Amino acid sequence: MGLNSKYDPKEPSIADYRSVDNLRVYCEDEHVGDLRRTPKGCVFQYTDAFLNSDQRPIALHLPKDPNGLIVEGIANLPTYFAGLLPEGVMLSAIRNLVGSAPDDLFAILAATGSDAIGDIDVRIPGETAHSKPLDLEQAVHLIEALLHRRINTLGDQITAIPGVQPKLSIGSIVRSGRKTTYIAKFESPDFPNLLRNEFECMRLAKRCRLNVADVETRQRALIIHRFDRKVIGPAKKIVKAHVEDLCQAMDLFPNAKYSMEYRDLMVAMQRLGTSKATLLDALRLYVFSYIIGNGDMHAKNISMILDRETGQWRLSPAYDLLSTLPYCEVLPGADRMALALAGGSFGRFTVAEFVAFGAEFELTEVAVVRMLKAVSQAVLSHVQNVVCGVLTAKVVETMMLRAESLRP
Repeated sequence: MGLNSKYDPKEPSIADYRSVDNLRVYCEDEHVGDLRRTPKGCVFQYTDAFLNSDQRPIALHLPKDPNGLIVEGIANLPTYFAGLLPEGVMLSAIRNLVGSAPDDLFAILAATGSDAIGDIDVRIPGETAHSKPLDLEQAVHLIEALLHRRINTLGDQITAIPGVQPKLSIGSIVRSGRKTTYIAKFESPDFPNLLRNEFECMRLAKRCRLNVADVETRQRALIIHRFDRKVIGPAKKIVKAHVEDLCQAMDLFPNAKYSMEYRDLMVAMQRLGTSKATLLDALRLYVFSYIIGNGDMHAKNISMILDRETGQWRLSPAYDLLSTLPYCEVLPGADRMALALAGGSFGRFTVAEFVAFGAEFELTEVAVVRMLKAVSQAVLSHVQNVVCGVLTAKVVETMMLRAESLRP
């Protein structure tokens, strides 16, 4: 039995994904390479045409090597492609639907690789270039069916959107549009009120002058405007941006996202040749996350965007900003940072600590102090108006105390 009349994908049997041995990789609709299963893993190889062109590699750790990139071991994908996959409940639901083994990431990518985050698409040979995107109503029904196993065919609308919350890429919040320029996130059964929490924390971040993704709430969903997609001109052509989260940029698999310090992420950004302004923005993001109690800011929740023409990297708009403080009773460590700043320090930070940390990256004391003052003052000015009624008075008080402690 399919889902229902509101969503009725007509696709091959889901068992087919387990037997897929070859995948085509596209960058801006150009066939640039192939992924091929091997007995011990897989190999990624560029096409001869791309290999002999003057174009840069499509990702930081997918070098232009005539011998290809061979991956062997438990994970049967290169780190870049593994980083495109959904996580948590979405990964479990799709794995159950596909019937793949826990270590068969290749099958999950075959099922979800079209319209992934960034400018890279992964398709089964012969698959059409563009799926028909979902609208919000369809996405709601599909998520419910997927999580409750009321669906026996995957369809082409489930795409590789990383993260642990239930989420889908959708076409439009109304039926008139069919462009995949939004992500819809849905409530987690384990953490009540999480969507409203994230919505208000994103609003607060904007008040604090952080560069954040645009968000809105609609029909039991949080709608995120995709910063890796731009609609250009009267024809509404979609231009894709190349995005890599910090796990991908550091050649790490997603399960390593908590296994480093923030200093390591800043060093990785610095090695990409990012400007001091970008490094200061990255420190600002950490400071804001500490103040609001965002205990789930890990390496996959921070991304970089590449300008393919200039080769310059910049910090993406911030996303997945929320407070984990309301969940301290059910989530151990929710009141501290997921990643230590440096030297094993997870909280109770001082102005002096942030100044010393900034100096490691040639950020002046004046610049760091000015940033701390601006963020802390903005939180104190807006937190009660923005999050009041969504977060408890105790949580708001904790935020205000942290902000006060960082006012120079």
